[in-house]
This record gives sequence, structure tokens and C-alpha cells, in this order.
Amino acid sequence: MPLSKLEFNPGINREITKYTNEAGWHDCDKVRFRQGYAEKIGGWRKISDETFTGVCRSIFQWVDLSSNVYTGVGTNVKFYVEHAAIYYDVTPIRLTSGNLDNPIKTTDESTSIEITHASHGATLGSYVTISGVPSGNVGGIPHTDINKEHVITEVVSTSKYKVVVATEATSTVSAGGGTSVVATYQLNIGPSLVVPTQGWSSLAWNSGGFNQGAGGAEDLRTWNQANFGEDLIVGPRGGELYYWDTGSVTFDDANKTATRLQAVKNVNNGAAVSLASNPFATVNTSPTVTVTDATLSRVYESGQHVTFANAGTVNNVALNGRFKIQTVDTAANTFTITGGTNANSTGTGGGSSVTAQYEVSAEVPVVQDMLLVSDASRFVFCFGCNAFGDDTETKNPMLIRWSDQEDMFDWRPRSTNQAGDLQLSQGTKIMTAIQSRQEILVFTDSSVYSLQYVGAPIVWGSQLVGSNISVASSKAVAYANGVTYWMGKEKFYKYDGTVQPLRCDVRKYIFDDLEQGQYGQVFAGTLEEYHEVWWFYCSEERVAPNKYVVYNYLEDVWYYGTMDRSAWLDSTINDFPLAATESYNLVEHENGLDNNQDVQTAPITAFITSGQFGIESGNSFTFVDRVIPDVQFLGSASDGDISTTLSILGASESGAVNNDPLSEGGNSDGVVVTTNSVDQYTKQLDVRVRGRQIAIKVESDTLGVKWQLGTLRLNMRPDGRRG
Repeated sequence: MPLSKLEFNPGINREITKYTNEAGWHDCDKVRFRQGYAEKIGGWRKISDETFTGVCRSIFQWVDLSSNVYTGVGTNVKFYVEHAAIYYDVTPIRLTSGNLDNPIKTTDESTSIEITHASHGATLGSYVTISGVPSGNVGGIPHTDINKEHVITEVVSTSKYKVVVATEATSTVSAGGGTSVVATYQLNIGPSLVVPTQGWSSLAWNSGGFNQGAGGAEDLRTWNQANFGEDLIVGPRGGELYYWDTGSVTFDDANKTATRLQAVKNVNNGAAVSLASNPFATVNTSPTVTVTDATLSRVYESGQHVTFANAGTVNNVALNGRFKIQTVDTAANTFTITGGTNANSTGTGGGSSVTAQYEVSAEVPVVQDMLLVSDASRFVFCFGCNAFGDDTETKNPMLIRWSDQEDMFDWRPRSTNQAGDLQLSQGTKIMTAIQSRQEILVFTDSSVYSLQYVGAPIVWGSQLVGSNISVASSKAVAYANGVTYWMGKEKFYKYDGTVQPLRCDVRKYIFDDLEQGQYGQVFAGTLEEYHEVWWFYCSEERVAPNKYVVYNYLEDVWYYGTMDRSAWLDSTINDFPLAATESYNLVEHENGLDNNQDVQTAPITAFITSGQFGIESGNSFTFVDRVIPDVQFLGSASDGDISTTLSILGASESGAVNNDPLSEGGNSDGVVVTTNSVDQYTKQLDVRVRGRQIAIKVESDTLGVKWQLGTLRLNMRPDGRRG
């Protein structure tokens, strides 16, 4: 009989059985399709031997005006800026104590020390830097062991916590360290996985009422990043906005730290200014204080902040600290603030040494779930944030706010600027937002809105473009080739002017496998070189992403595989896509042929298996005795075992995983009937395989291999009827 060409449809199809899918591919791992034919994906290589702390959920890359390339890396523990292959810790400071009075307690023969600081607000696993312990020791522990960064190992109470040092104490000291100890706290760490807040294990024993729910799930610590010119604006989900000014940054290579992120709300307007003598005026029984400053070089607006030093207490009102400006009288060079207590008399005071530090920020959101910088006119957006003028800092999950044009610090709407806000109606919370062509798409948990710039006085207008949809997570959306793609719950979607479900040949397979409680860890990325959108997810009973599914939008096909990743960036700045690994480093994908994320290079195991096919619709057994392979190895390494393994899988019935009667080698236990090595010099394979249905599998698991399948040919003939 003439040779039979095996021409399979591109892509993987799991929506039908492997017997029905006789003209297609049924299973794969680390394989893609290009021009309709399967090939092994490229390898990956770590960018350096350096590592970071925590699970990375966000990668962003930008360039400053001096052509320096920076990569923002946000983990659940810290925030880093990678530069020149070093991860610099720039985690923002949450709180700095004043001088603590002998706050250190040691226990004889223990490396654990207890720190006393009222209302420290720290959480287990968060970081604190202790300083100010004078030369010498505390309970036998050298001051150099104490004056450094520590991980909080136990939260004893709201005023006490413990850290571990390198040296055991030689005595018990109940209160030591001196009177100038300072504790500097970094932003508290966040969850590394989705933590349930209802059901089993979500509450402490005997807490909550009978038959009462307790909410849903605690959000992952994810970060959102965007460049504002050459600088970075960043915010953790549920936290405030931070700013990293590349023009004033300094790097400490020895400690791998750099200038820390600064809260946008606290950005100041230069040096502190000295006020005239007795600048504060109070009114009896009122908390309102009028402040005089004849040196104002800028018209300060209500909503901005000022910090006073050397002010003391004036008529029962404490004035050292940070205050919001309530009203401004530019003609009189005065403004008002609200003190913490009512004045007990009318009068002036403050002395002759008062200084004022003004902040340029005005009404900056202090809590937000998502940030974005628009392409049009450079507005900074916050989604799911506190309302303008809300001093309680309560998050409105459906509120959108934006800053003035070209000004990330001014968020107070005025007739002279374009700052504003917008309340969405469909849904219960904003999940995410993405910049697309000429619009910003905003995703709630049930709808999609389009934001477009319309100019003053409305500035930005919204239009509902999709409803009754879902989105898996805040990171599940990607934009490629003018189309927005996202994973929902139980289906995929796309938006190209209209919202519509995305045809998916692996839908049931993926969503049956996905761990429902970890939807929040789903994240999307693009690989523009191969016209692909990738989604990573946690498979059943896993708590970290370990599998992926790919949509090739050019060829309209799907494929999938296994891979441990936690973040992805297809950067136009970098030569290769970047991804975060479970080894706590960044790797460049499609760089090389093998797995180079660890010390030892490892091969990538890649395979693809076809659906089952046969002769005469399975009425007769099929006998295969010759295979003409069609595999090319262009791009493979020049040395080593450059080959793939070709297996012919025979089965006695449709969907069966064994063969009866026995085939070559007398094997009926399992699907592999005959396996042969194929290299670039293989012309044909002589085999003996018998089965009612036949499938083929191509696999490689050696170093330095790159392969692409063509059209295989088999010599097949009928070999007996059904028994």
C-alpha cells in the first residue's frame, strides 16, 4: 500500500475524545504551533545569580533619560528595582519610631530578643531595622547584631514583638539598649496565596457566630506599576501610591539597597521654611488654627499637607506633626488647619523657631486596588480607592479617580485643573484596568467599561461595553495586536470593539483542572514574537501557579503545559520576555534551548501526542511496519544527543490505554508499543505495531535540542477484522 501522510490539524483539542479527534493533537507540554506545525518552545536563562525575597507578582521595565534600564519587581514581602543584574531593595517605610527608651529585652542563652514599641503595627514576617544601640552589648549581644535589619518572628502584643539575632545572650536584661533606639518598619508583608476568609480554616477557633459567613478571600499582595516619564509610580493592591525618582536615586551595592519608594502623598516641595514668630492663632473652644506664612512662593490649596516642627503646644493644641490644609487666604498669606483638641483660649503662639514642610500632593488617594498612567495626556488613575475629601480613608471599590494632567501629585478637582472622579455602577468591585487603543478598559467583577478622554469639564467619560462577564483575577488580562484577551471563570473572552467569548478547544480541560480557590493567582502575559497570549494558573490542590495555557491569536489555536511561574513581562526594552520563577529570580524566556534558571543546566522535557486514527473507521486492526519521519533540528546545539523520540501507540479499542493482542516487544501494559530515536539523519524506521486505533507521540528530554515536526508518513494496512 502507498504511504499514508499524517496531516493533523494545528492546536490541541480536548473538547472531544481522542478517538473523535483523529485528525488532531490531543496532549502536549512545552510545545507551540508555528505555521500549523508543532515545535518545542525555547529555553530560559536567569538574568543573574542574584535572588529576591518573596513571591514576585509584578514585573515592569522602563528607561530613564540617561538610557539606564530598570526593572521593578514586586513580591509579597518586598519591592525591588533590578539594575545591572542586582536586585536593590527599595521597599517603602511604613513607620519610623521616635527615640525608644531601653526597649530591648534579652533572655539568657537565647537568640530571641523582644522589642517594646507601643502601637508598632507590625505583622509576623515583616521587616524592621533597629538602630541607635550604642557601642557595646545588651545582655551579651553585640550592638552590631542588633543594629541591622530583622524579620519579625513573633508579634507578642500591639506594643511588643520579637526578632532573632546571631549571638546568644549571656544574661537576661529586662530593659536595655539606651534611650536613642529607633525602629524603622518596612511596609508589612502580604499573603503569597489566596487566603479564604470563610469556611474551614478561615477563622480562629470559637470566633464568629453560629451559621455565619465571614467574607470571601484575602487578596494576594500584588503590585501595580507604571512609569511617569523616567520615574516609577507603584502601589500594592489595597495600599497607597509610591514614587521612585530616578533623578535622585542612590545605590548601595554593599547592602543591595537603594533610595526607597516614597509615598506620593508625602512628596514635599523642597526644604522646610522658617515661619515668623508666633505664627499660630487659636480661637477658644475651637480646634481650628490659623497659620501665617508670608514666605509662600506658591498658592497652597486646601487638601494639601504641611508638617510643623518646633511648634510645641499652643493654647492646648499640639502642633508638631502633619496636618491637612483646610482653607487658604492668599491675600492674607494665611491658611487653616484642624488640631486634635479644642483650644482653651484665644491667642497666638508657637515661638520663633517653627518650621513648615509643605507637600506638593493634594488629596492623593491613600488606598487603591489598581493604578494606571494613561497614554493620552498622562493622567494617573486609581481604581477602587478612597473618595476625594474622605478623611476616613475608606475604600470605594467601584470608584475611579484621576490626577490633574501631567501632575501625579494634584488630585483635588478644581475649575483650573482636570482632576476628577467617576463612580461605576455594574458590579461590586473593580478588578483591573488596561490601556488599549484610544481607550482604557476597566473590568469589574461582572462588566467591562470603556474610558475615553472627552476634555473639560467631564474630562473622562465611561461607556458600558460588556456585562454579565467574569474575570479570574486582577492580573488575568492581556492586550495584544489591538485586541484585549482575558480569562474569566469557566471561559475566556476577548474585546476588539465588542466583548465576546473566545472559542477555546481546551476550555473544559483547563477549568476542570484549575484550583477554584486560587483564581486570584491567575496571571496573563504576551509573547508577541510568536503571537501568543499565556495564562498561568494553579492546578487542582496546588497553591502556586504550575501550569499554563496559550492562545495563538494568529493561527487561532490553543496549547498548554506545565511550568512554575508567578509573573510575566513581554518587554519591548528587553531582548527576551521576563518571568519570575519559584527559585526567586527572573529568567529570560526564549533565550537558549534548556532550563538555565538554577545552577545546573537541565533539559526541557517537551512532547506532543496525537488523537487516535485507524483504517476503515476501526472495523479492521491497523498494522504499521514503516515510518518516514519528518523532523527538523535547525537551531539545535552542535554537540550532544540531538534527537527526539517517536512512539507509535496502539490500542485495541477507541480510547483504550492498552493493546490486545500484543504488539512489538510483547507489551500490552500501557500505551507505548514501540519507541524509536529520530535524529537529523534518520530516513525511515522499521516497526511492527498492531492496533484498532493508532496514535503517535514525539518527545525530547535531552540538552541542546530544538525541533519542529513536519508531515509524518506511515506504511499502514488492514490486519484482520474486529473479533
